[in-house]
Amino acid sequence: MDVINASQIQTIEVAKVLRPDMNGDAIGGTVNLITKRAESTEPIFNVTLAGGINALRNTPNGELQFTFSQRKGRVGFLLNANYNESRQGADNMEFKYEKGVFFGQSGSYNYHIQYTEVQLRHYDITRRRTGLSATLDYYLDENKIIYVNGMYNRFSDQETRRRKVYTLDDAISESTYLYGGIDHDLKDREKIQNISTMSLGAEHHWNWSTLKYEVAWSEARENQPDRMEVVFDNPGQAITMKWDRSDPNFPVVRFPDPDNATNAYDYENYEMDQLLFENHKAQDRNIIGRLDWEIPYGTSDNHGYVKFGTLLRAKDKSRDIKAHSFGAYFPQSNLYPLPGPELSVATVHGELYTDNLLNRGYVMEYLPDPDEMRAFYERYPTLFVYGDQGITESLERTYAQDYTATEDVQAYYGMASHNWRNLMVLGGVRFERTNITYEGYQIFKTSSGYFSEMDTVTDDRVQQFLLPNLQFKYSITPDFNVRAAITYSYARPNFRDVIPYGVQNERTEVTFGNPNIRYHYAMNLDFLVERYWKGRNMISRGIFYKEIDDFIFNYQVFGYEGDPTQSNYSKVQIELHLHLFRRSHRQTLSGQRQHQCGGDRR
Repeated sequence: MDVINASQIQTIEVAKVLRPDMNGDAIGGTVNLITKRAESTEPIFNVTLAGGINALRNTPNGELQFTFSQRKGRVGFLLNANYNESRQGADNMEFKYEKGVFFGQSGSYNYHIQYTEVQLRHYDITRRRTGLSATLDYYLDENKIIYVNGMYNRFSDQETRRRKVYTLDDAISESTYLYGGIDHDLKDREKIQNISTMSLGAEHHWNWSTLKYEVAWSEARENQPDRMEVVFDNPGQAITMKWDRSDPNFPVVRFPDPDNATNAYDYENYEMDQLLFENHKAQDRNIIGRLDWEIPYGTSDNHGYVKFGTLLRAKDKSRDIKAHSFGAYFPQSNLYPLPGPELSVATVHGELYTDNLLNRGYVMEYLPDPDEMRAFYERYPTLFVYGDQGITESLERTYAQDYTATEDVQAYYGMASHNWRNLMVLGGVRFERTNITYEGYQIFKTSSGYFSEMDTVTDDRVQQFLLPNLQFKYSITPDFNVRAAITYSYARPNFRDVIPYGVQNERTEVTFGNPNIRYHYAMNLDFLVERYWKGRNMISRGIFYKEIDDFIFNYQVFGYEGDPTQSNYSKVQIELHLHLFRRSHRQTLSGQRQHQCGGDRR
């Protein structure tokens, strides 16, 4: 929905309960975006020009879109082009916590919630969306239509995030920390997403049956061509910090120790702790073929249809990252004769200054500027060094998140629907089989935490599901229906959850993929009452119950990458992807129901 402009969409179909002729990999429901088609024999032009101002940054927003459509004889044509640009900003404050002991205290009750980080964040964001779509259809006769649809969308998200991060350790109370540090850091990146689709299909309507078939191709790409992150930290000894928590949502820091308080503002001596450059590429390509054949029967009071169909889909998905992580900068080098200037946060800071962030008096100053930092690196690239940890992190970031994945899906279904006066009964079964191949990389380290070796890890498996389906609808009046259904469906896990890899994100978080995760499998019971009025108005109220096997959840724990008694391993936050054998979920909602669909698989 970020990528596709609303002007390209004719209809959004929301299915709360799946039928056998719908894809079975959605536990909560499906959303189908239907692009516009030409409907009128008169030429229709639609032009929209809009603009506005973002109040937080006083920056402009604008949109331009153009649509032309016309039917002429048996041919219909529609063209849409659109451009949107939005310059935004965001200010926020974030916290990280852990539960642990207070330094210097003992006793069975010495186990408390305490800060590990307090972050002040400032974002500048520019988002641009460009779209072009066209549809062409041709009626062979009044009962046969051939159509071609094409769409291209490009979405770019330029984000500059500046942070002041207070890192805290050795708590002696909820508010006082003996060992603290301050990081001034920057993340500057542009994320570019491209989605291209093309479909060719036809519909044939006869008195005795209806045949629909379609072949579709789609490709999605996501690039971050020049992502940069840099961290500067305060010099010298640790800073004692005391947090005024009279307003717990907006704590204020104080520096009670005059001997080290000056380190907080000694910007000339803030040293570079890390400089990271990354280039991200991800691609997702799908080729889909489907066929549906429907055979009606009966009279007006006692009628129905039988329907059969199949779907074939081939998916290829990959991610490739190139990373360079520098751990230090030296003005003098024995390898290169030309020296460079000293580098501190004061050397590359920008013009950003605010003394009232969030309207709470927080100060943001001397933060790295993306243009200044890039220019400094381009002038003195030979004076930045990896170091042992930098080489390890560069290799880990380059390979640990790379993967290739293929999914070949076959689906077959049969169903029947029968109407007898006010009662409709629908039943059928769908079978889906997915052949999966994943390939990733496993990074191995020495006991000291340095890169040792790397292996390619592959995983092949087959997932298949038999999905029965039974539904009832009783029309009390033509505008008042009662529905009930028992259906079976499943959901595919996110790719990042199942690819066999292990990666350390930033400096304190580790994530592991788990290829042994099984797909969610759900038995769904739905009961719904709906009332319609003229003008396409309706209201519905329902209750559903879902019994989900192999429910996937994320588990986070603080631990060490290795045995801390054998080496100086740092403590990290570890994220694992696990599943339960069964978990049930029941919910009742008034009005239109909302469902969580089958996962983000970007």
